[in-house]
Amino acid sequence: MKASPDHPVNRFTWRKMEAEGQLSEEMLKKKKTVLDYYKSRFFGSLTDPYSTSDEM
Repeated sequence: MKASPDHPVNRFTWRKMEAEGQLSEEMLKKKKTVLDYYKSRFFGSLTDPYSTSDEM
């Protein structure tokens, strides 16, 4: 059974496409956005985990 073009890409397929250089511009933007988010959460300034906003 083949997934439709609108079907989300799973991790295996993503990594295979990444290794083969087949990720679209949109996928590369999504990857950058997610990596930037994780970097900001792990390496950014510390925030109070109980606050309702992350304003600094």
